[in-house]
Amino acid sequence: MAEIWKKDGFFIGDDDYVQRMKGEVEPFVKDHVVHDFLQARDGLKLSYYYALQEGAKGTVVIAHGFCEFFDKLSEMVYYYYRAGFNVFFLECRGHGESARPLPDADPDMVWVKSFDDFVWDYDDFVRQVVLKKSPVRPLMAFGHSMGGCIVARTLEEDPDLFDRAVLSSPMMSLGWGGLPMIAVHAAVFWAVIRGKMATYLPGQHGFDNVPTFPECSMKSRVRYDHMFSCRQEQKGAQVYGGSYAWGKASLSGMKTCVKKAPLVKTETLMLTAGKDNMVTPDGQEAFLRRCSCCRRKNFPESQHEIYNAYPEERAEYYDDILSFFSAPL
Repeated sequence: MAEIWKKDGFFIGDDDYVQRMKGEVEPFVKDHVVHDFLQARDGLKLSYYYALQEGAKGTVVIAHGFCEFFDKLSEMVYYYYRAGFNVFFLECRGHGESARPLPDADPDMVWVKSFDDFVWDYDDFVRQVVLKKSPVRPLMAFGHSMGGCIVARTLEEDPDLFDRAVLSSPMMSLGWGGLPMIAVHAAVFWAVIRGKMATYLPGQHGFDNVPTFPECSMKSRVRYDHMFSCRQEQKGAQVYGGSYAWGKASLSGMKTCVKKAPLVKTETLMLTAGKDNMVTPDGQEAFLRRCSCCRRKNFPESQHEIYNAYPEERAEYYDDILSFFSAPL
């Protein structure tokens, strides 16, 4: 499919990225994407976006990664829509325009009481919003990084919800900046004892307006520049670092994700990055060993954000996803 959608003008490269974002993607968002809010189980106000079309051949529900927001993935939303799918995007609690669970804390800091809060939000979003607005099957899940863990946990807890799922660089074990796990657990334990759960993890901080390319998770400079300008212009997009509470919740969420992998019944495709600088392969490999319905494809030269890789890798990545989503059930 990659060659077809490239010839059809579907694929946005690097040289024409700025022009086509302004000429195609931004008008698409303005004209076709609806922004609304959902009330979570604990009353928190969650931001979501969706785009519907006549004759849709299915529905895709996106779960984004740590410190991401809608405009960073608007190109992806555009591709899924152009491929014929209705598309839904939930901004996780503490991200984007969704409310912060600790309103008095630094709004740039991700704080969550339990990883299950992310999972319940995503599951409720699908059942209360997606299925009502788009009862179009097949229903597809896409999750990147932290969102990959959220999707995997949803597949475990609600195994009949989705027809297919893609886990992109899923967060099932983290590198923690090279710290040994015993040090990570000790630091979290210290934070619990000292009441420091609403402070930043070591090395984490709020948005400082300092670009980090190329020491980041993507290879496409033009896409990094777009994402960074969004952070500069949108207060909600300036979420930038994790708290000890997020670290503790993620440790538990990743462990549970791998442990309950045998519960997954949904046909699942895992796409991994060979030069991932955010997540480690240990958890992904353990999940694959335990989940009989998940297969993997690796992109050996890609960093963590495969959807922001070099053009050929990116084309192959979307080709794999769209072929998987479009294949007969």
